[in-house]
Amino acid sequence: MNIVYGIQVTGNGHLSRGRIMVPALRESGHNVRVVISGREKNQLWGTDSLKPYEVKIGLTFSVKRGQIQLLSTIYNAGFLELKRDVNKLDLNGVDLVISDYEPIVTSAAKKQGVLSIGIGHQYAFNYPIPKAGQNIISNYILKNYAPVDIPIGLHWGHFNENIMPPIIPRYEPKTDMKPNHILVYLPWEDINKIIAECFICYEFEFFIYGPFQKDYNVGNIQFRKFNIASFKEDLINCEGVISNAGFELPSEVMALNKKLLVKPLFGQMEQLSNAHALKELSLGVITEKINSDIIKNWYYESSPAYLPFRNVARSITDWINKKNYFDQSELTQSCWN
Repeated sequence: MNIVYGIQVTGNGHLSRGRIMVPALRESGHNVRVVISGREKNQLWGTDSLKPYEVKIGLTFSVKRGQIQLLSTIYNAGFLELKRDVNKLDLNGVDLVISDYEPIVTSAAKKQGVLSIGIGHQYAFNYPIPKAGQNIISNYILKNYAPVDIPIGLHWGHFNENIMPPIIPRYEPKTDMKPNHILVYLPWEDINKIIAECFICYEFEFFIYGPFQKDYNVGNIQFRKFNIASFKEDLINCEGVISNAGFELPSEVMALNKKLLVKPLFGQMEQLSNAHALKELSLGVITEKINSDIIKNWYYESSPAYLPFRNVARSITDWINKKNYFDQSELTQSCWN
């Protein structure tokens, strides 16, 4: 089939899933055109497996010091550019549109009468899953940001609904993790405050990924610029991970059976709900702030989180090949079994 696959890249979770789903669909014989929105092209990393792809402005969120800036988000939303991109996206000859919460391809699909499937964590919010921080605005955005004909939600539990497990890479089992090595990925936080707290915890070695121009070491901290290969290596080798309450990275941490400490992004209903779900499922430690005492208590008092890997990308691709789109029960059951 001719498939248009949209990926929203305000965060890296959508991109991580795309790096798995797009090659799986192409290997299955489909012609996949990739559309990416939400970030400038020079700010993308680890996109080789998605080439060729197109980059659009799309919609994104403004964040400052760990909090959503609502007025700034609305002011910088770029609705006129979004409308132009929707009108320019020609879906003539396209059999199927797949969206990982990407609004341009879903709007174009609706306008041009092309069947659309949503594959992503946000689509799980169509169901009665654990939620927190919701209000009229957040509920409206979740429902209308990138609506599709057939939503496939992903989550850490099925909650007795047609929800799929996470789509994550498969890592080789590793038992010789490096003690006291901690990976830190907090892109929405004040990086200088995080660094200061990590310096105090001199008994640990931190690998902090952030907007650095090069890799370098200072004391017990190794500063890392964004690089998918080194990130995966540090993720596999570390003993624990400190991150925001996104979906994809915590999922990989759980599959690798590591300690997990998450700080949800305040004002972001998805992350607050993720934190609530992690707590309910006993899969990680939740905190409202990051400081040296919290880091030490988490490391010494918590147990590793574990959620077994499942080849969800292969199962969804097989389901798409059968074209029985409106029956997800067998797909869901087979993955959780």
